[in-house]
Amino acid sequence: MMAHPIIQAVLLCDGAWKVGDKWTIQGIFNRITSKAYPSLFPKFFIYVNLVELMIRNGTSLAVEIRHSSLEEIESPSGPVFRGTMDFSLGGEPGTMVGPVGFDFAVPVDEVEFPHAGTYDLVFLAGDTLLGLWTLRAEVVKPE
Repeated sequence: MMAHPIIQAVLLCDGAWKVGDKWTIQGIFNRITSKAYPSLFPKFFIYVNLVELMIRNGTSLAVEIRHSSLEEIESPSGPVFRGTMDFSLGGEPGTMVGPVGFDFAVPVDEVEFPHAGTYDLVFLAGDTLLGLWTLRAEVVKPE
């Protein structure tokens, strides 16, 4: 389906909105922190910039947060978060489009992180893996 898509940027942030052709990103952070786990993390956004994407109109794009399979902690089944959107640049559904580049922001409503450790941000188009980024959930020591 796709020919070598490239994820150029992934940002975790408190806010993301598009004004004209530009994105405004507010409150960038690079890890989840809590005094204890499980922890309910408040709403945030995942901003993504993709290039060189070959895709069929109507294909579902998904972003998942999963516990990393590289750690030995027993993981709950399924992702802790999954957000989807249907991709379309006009034209008939199923028509191949690309290579294209675009960016988008996925809102993540309150999500529970069951434990500290490494999580994967998984980017999918249909069942095809586009890329994988790492997210750390850390315990903050009291001051």
